[in-house]
Amino acid sequence: MVIVIGGFAYFVGGVSATSPPIKKYVYHGGFDQFEKVLAAHSKLDSSFSFKKDTTGDEIYIYVHRFRATLEYNLLHRNLDDNINATEIDLVMAYDTTNKIGGYGIKADGMKDLLNYFDNNIIVKLQKEEHAVIEVKKEGFFERINIY
Repeated sequence: MVIVIGGFAYFVGGVSATSPPIKKYVYHGGFDQFEKVLAAHSKLDSSFSFKKDTTGDEIYIYVHRFRATLEYNLLHRNLDDNINATEIDLVMAYDTTNKIGGYGIKADGMKDLLNYFDNNIIVKLQKEEHAVIEVKKEGFFERINIY
């Protein structure tokens, strides 16, 4: 009985600890290519930097603006072995200076942080680095988080 209750508590805790991505993108290329795009952009733009976590599953993008430092956290996964495409999930957007944003789409300041990401990071990667990145269109079950 204790094992069953403990297992259920672990399951519920694990589910509630993960939040859905704020927005999903598809990069047409492998993850190694995406890293090269970020590296090339960081050489062109001194206000832009990135790093991978030790597992290689997450990427942290930092943008140093006039009065704020923005941090974006991305997760990635290959979509299909038959196509050369990578899903890029924006899971966190945070203004470290003004302490706004976070992990949920409804966080304070998220609209502005998301607009900045789309219009200043994604668009620059598309124009300056010729990266093919698009917003992922989700099916009905993905939108309501039933898998």
